[in-house]
Amino acid sequence: MCILQPLDSFPHMKDEKVALVASPEILLAFGWYDHHFHGGVVRYAREHGWNIRSDFAQNSQSNLPLKWRGAGMILCSPSGNRVGVFDQLIKSSRTPAVLVESSQISSTAGELQIDNEAIVRLAAKHFLDNGFTHFMWVGDMPKELGNLVRKRWFVSVLQESGHDCEVCWLINSGKRNPRSDIGDALQRAPKPLALFAISDLVAVQIIHLCHDLGLSVPEDVAILGIGNDELYCESTSVSLSSVDSQQKHKGYLAAELLDRLMHGEPAPTEPLLVAPTGIVLRESTDLLASTHPKVREAISFMRGHGHERINVSEIAQHVGMSREGLRKAFVAHLHRAPGTVLRELRLKLAKNMLATTDLTLEAIALDSGFRDATRLCAVFRRDVGSTPAQFRRNAQE
Repeated sequence: MCILQPLDSFPHMKDEKVALVASPEILLAFGWYDHHFHGGVVRYAREHGWNIRSDFAQNSQSNLPLKWRGAGMILCSPSGNRVGVFDQLIKSSRTPAVLVESSQISSTAGELQIDNEAIVRLAAKHFLDNGFTHFMWVGDMPKELGNLVRKRWFVSVLQESGHDCEVCWLINSGKRNPRSDIGDALQRAPKPLALFAISDLVAVQIIHLCHDLGLSVPEDVAILGIGNDELYCESTSVSLSSVDSQQKHKGYLAAELLDRLMHGEPAPTEPLLVAPTGIVLRESTDLLASTHPKVREAISFMRGHGHERINVSEIAQHVGMSREGLRKAFVAHLHRAPGTVLRELRLKLAKNMLATTDLTLEAIALDSGFRDATRLCAVFRRDVGSTPAQFRRNAQE
């Protein structure tokens, strides 16, 4: 950052002309706002002394200048009328520019896009590896490029594995409430259902809708979003699993690309792709799929009461089966015994408390359903390969 001081601060330079270099002014405009992306751009700007002008860039295209006279531009996710407005701005400004997630191909601007194929393949593999055979995809803007690309890839990847996928849109058709249309689809779809949403925001709306319809998440409908926005993912009673699409890192990379263009490098001939880092697993997909209603009911009971001192016999009694009958059903459908699943659920609960609280090991053991701290430590060493204390240190770091 350039700090201007009075000439008296430099007595040896009073009689000389001082060249002051102002911070480069960068225009940042959004067709669809993302605060994580914005944060990534700001981080790069702070590191390199840029002045980011985003005060007019979010809500109305009329706020944009007809011609930008600054050092560069980052134009993110133009859609609808903004595609033409952004394109005109690039042509009139003759300033280095980066287009992010754009359907408009520019010969002069650098382009940055998320790797949608990689995102979709991660999601499909996650569902398929967990035994799902029934799938639904939900978007929110049928004409928007990201919706169309992700829908096409998800349907295609599932077809490669021999599965069909129902496509639904969370939009208002003018005839019916969109929740009614998707609600009908969710209720008639075979269970368990694997649902992949275009974004975390849409996924959270589906979680709420399932709750209103009396459908259990993830037992009836396992839901996966995109973006890993913790404000959404942790805002519901069932936390949301999400593909981490590196939105903040994407903003940083867009600024880095613009910096190269501002220093004279030619724009890449192909869009640069940003790969996702993986899936952040939370409760909304935390279940191996089973078509057996008693198995699903048993797992739901475990999730609600696993922190208590329940055992397999009590679980079998709750679902109306014998202990041996429940064991056979679990082995046939999940390839593991009910006691193993119960221990895994308790272990996950203990991990979460170790990572997010300062409770003692004894308190965590009792609150997660283990007999005592000794038993918790034994399970950790066997199943995790470390002690609870080591896990807590690593998680907090």
